[in-house]
Amino acid sequence: MNGRSPQSAIDRIHQRELDELKSLTVHRDLAVAAALDYCVEEGITPPRWVVERAAALLRELLLREKAPDRGRIGNRITRYRNDQRDVERWDAVEEIRRIRKKTEYDAKLRRQYGETSENSRSMYHHERMLEWLRNGTFECASRYLAGREARIGADAMRASHRRCLRRAGTGSFPDRYYVLDQRFLKKLGIPGLQERKRGTKLLPLYNLT
Repeated sequence: MNGRSPQSAIDRIHQRELDELKSLTVHRDLAVAAALDYCVEEGITPPRWVVERAAALLRELLLREKAPDRGRIGNRITRYRNDQRDVERWDAVEEIRRIRKKTEYDAKLRRQYGETSENSRSMYHHERMLEWLRNGTFECASRYLAGREARIGADAMRASHRRCLRRAGTGSFPDRYYVLDQRFLKKLGIPGLQERKRGTKLLPLYNLT
C-alpha cells in the first residue's frame, strides 16, 4: 500500500492531533485529559505518554483531594483508608482466633507428653500466650495492631469486625475491601498493611499491652 491506505491516512491524523497536544507547554493537565478523551472518542489505544501523564495527573488530583480530618466521611482517599482499617481489624481478630486455636491445641499435646513451663521453654511460652489470650479476642486483636494506624479499643474492634461481616454478607469481601497494589498506595501516602509507626518495637504477642 506504500502508506497510502485509508487506514494509514487516519493513523497520521491521529498522530498529528496527539503530537500537537503532547507539545503544549501550557495547560498541560488539560492537554493530557484532552488526549485521553480523544483516544476514547476515536476508539484508539492511547500512546504511552498519555497513559503515564494521565496516571500522574490522577494521583495528583487524589492527593489534592485528601482531607485533613480523620472522620469516616471524607474524600476518596479517606474513605479507602477507613475501609482498609476495617479490613486490618477484621484480619487481626481472625488471626487472634487462629493463634488461640493453635496455641491451645499445641499446649494440650505438650501436657500429654509431660511438658510443663518449668521443664520446657516452649511450654513456658505457650503458657504465657494462653495467659495473654485470656484478655479476650477483641482486646488481644487491639494489642496485635500496636504501632499501626488501625489500632483502636476492644469495643471499637468488635464494631469494626461486625461492620466488615455485615458488608461482606455470605460471600467474599466486596470490592470496597480490595487491597490495591502497595506501590500505588505508597505514591498516595497510604502505608502498607504491615507498616508500623516509627519507634514501634516488635515484641512477643504476650508482651503487648
